[in-house]
Amino acid sequence: MTPPRSLAVLLLLIALISPSCSGSFQRDWRNATTAPAKPNTATIEGRWDGSWASDTNRHSGKLRCIISPADRPGSYEFRYWGTFAKFFRFHYTVDYDARFTDGAWHMAGENDLGIMGGKFHHEATIRGDKFDATYTSKWDNGKFELRRPTAPTR
Repeated sequence: MTPPRSLAVLLLLIALISPSCSGSFQRDWRNATTAPAKPNTATIEGRWDGSWASDTNRHSGKLRCIISPADRPGSYEFRYWGTFAKFFRFHYTVDYDARFTDGAWHMAGENDLGIMGGKFHHEATIRGDKFDATYTSKWDNGKFELRRPTAPTR
């Protein structure tokens, strides 16, 4: 028997919650670089702020990301932190290879979220100060819309 999608998504997000990592994310967020004065196509590193929205069940929430270089050349670490149902927090970290073509950065990758979510596939494009992505998983699919913060954020 397949669990209802809302329940599965809720259980997945609860499984990703970790208060200790949330605190380190917030500290790193405050210390991460802020937006350049003008959109900079040379780098995707730094803070991104916005939201996520499910196309499957219409759930949504706040989403932040810190992008930094990963160990391999051309690969970046994406540290996501978000909210679900206004008071649940979730986070996860993924590494994706990024390539710059046609005036934009393009990333795609897949991660295994385990029994609760299975394969999580993510495709993103960053053009200037706009970071737009789609995600698909066993129980859900939707969008991320993030922008570079223009002023210091908490």
